[in-house]
Amino acid sequence: MRLLTLERLPLCLVLLIYYFRYIFVFLYPLALLPLVLINTNNTSNFLFIASMFLAGAAEHCNLHRRVVIFCLKCMGGDPRLILLGIMIPTWFLSLWMSNSATTLLMVTITETLLNRIDEVTKSIEGSMEEDDSTAKNESKEDGDEELSPNRSKWQKFGVGLSLSVCYSASCGGMGTLTGTPTNIVVYNLLTDVYGSETGLNFGSWMAYAFPISLIILLCIWFTICLLYLGPKQLFSCRRSESKSKCSSFDEVFASEESEESHKRQQSIADISLAEIVHKIIEEEEKVIGSMTWAEGTVLTLFVSVVILWIGREPGVPGWSLFMPTKTNSKGRIIHYVGDTQPIVLVAFLALVLPYNNPFKLRIRPDEMRKEALARINRPLLPWSEAEKKCAWGVIILIGGGFALSKIVTSSGLSTVISDSLTGLNVLPPYAIIYILTVMCSFLTEMVSNTATVTILTPIMFELADKLAIHPFCLTLPLVLATSLAFILPAATPPNAIIFAKGRVRLFDMMKTGVILNCMAQIVVTVGTITYGVPLFGLNAVPDWAVNITSRY
Repeated sequence: MRLLTLERLPLCLVLLIYYFRYIFVFLYPLALLPLVLINTNNTSNFLFIASMFLAGAAEHCNLHRRVVIFCLKCMGGDPRLILLGIMIPTWFLSLWMSNSATTLLMVTITETLLNRIDEVTKSIEGSMEEDDSTAKNESKEDGDEELSPNRSKWQKFGVGLSLSVCYSASCGGMGTLTGTPTNIVVYNLLTDVYGSETGLNFGSWMAYAFPISLIILLCIWFTICLLYLGPKQLFSCRRSESKSKCSSFDEVFASEESEESHKRQQSIADISLAEIVHKIIEEEEKVIGSMTWAEGTVLTLFVSVVILWIGREPGVPGWSLFMPTKTNSKGRIIHYVGDTQPIVLVAFLALVLPYNNPFKLRIRPDEMRKEALARINRPLLPWSEAEKKCAWGVIILIGGGFALSKIVTSSGLSTVISDSLTGLNVLPPYAIIYILTVMCSFLTEMVSNTATVTILTPIMFELADKLAIHPFCLTLPLVLATSLAFILPAATPPNAIIFAKGRVRLFDMMKTGVILNCMAQIVVTVGTITYGVPLFGLNAVPDWAVNITSRY
């Protein structure tokens, strides 16, 4: 029996190894990890990390909530202005923060608003049913007919408000160089291939992409108002009754009688919406209080880094003129100071500057010394919070994108694909730009934005060289088009976050997204062929773009 067992042992080992190998299949990609980590060690990733730290400092001290409340306070109770009051801070915060983080922040505010609207709508219907129970059957039937469109109207408003958040976040990410990882990927690829003499920096990027982002934001607002508020309310000049006419919902409901007309019910709904917004603003202001030392310091850091970015090369010699440079073996001018160094400096200050006013710090009599030192030495952004706020997985994703881009280039795939696209030279440049924008905007609905950019950008470099056009003509519309993910929930995290709340149907997102995609594609194309031409000199091939195949 023992001999029989020993004879079966080799067979058992072979079978065990055969099935056991599947456990380690997920470890196979780790063999390529060194290639990915090499590509994460560049200035573009440090630019992204530092911007995440600064955005985390703003989130830690609640500066972002103050911006949202300020915008809502300025807009009032008109549904059109409430949409704009939600979209503007979402778009503005997404210029500097992660699109996903901005969406998560705004979802809490919009859900609070929509839940209050649901409560008020139910209260209106409940009060009307109570009045109608003592009235005649005719009045009861009339009341039932009038309540249904009111509920439907607020449900559509909730869908539009939810969609405005995710669309504004995606739109805002394209406005600045640090707004989304795809912008940083393209910036790094351009610097690697052409050097730092391209003239593309934070200031020039913002001069090009910011107007496009703002116009697309207005298109989003117009489309959502048209689809979910209706053309009558969109173009109406009627203003809601003043909030001062009612101090609470109970007074409004108590003052109404069962024989009120449909117009009067509509007025109640408008007043209720203004009152809801007013109450939310009051509650948020009680929570955040007056502006603190930390908020003022973070705001100063934000303004400082933007001034440093724009002032480095603002179209004329800036402060970078006083920084050292050198020329490498390929003849490229290498600047020791770029857009990364200012944001790294400011992020470092956010980690060391005090959270509380150092000129007013006192140890309270009832406070232990250890607690007092912890309060006094508290920085604007503690390292424990910085670790949570920074998207470390995105850093690896960007590094993997750089590695993938180099594979596409070194393997010759970019040359093969660009050769097959040389037939586009019969088309005018604006037609090529529009076709590219349409293709990328729909491709990004199914493929990751970063993957789309890292694969297509080297191909665009080769294609621009073969067509003898400026590389920016193809590259910049490409990266902006990858942010136009408006159709599917899985296209981008902001869409998925909103869709998961359950207020938006797939049909609603697809219907609105297709319209917005078509409008945004035209905006990107027109912006590139109009003011983009004098901004970057797109009507001629620059000297730094000649013979790019020798630069890889």
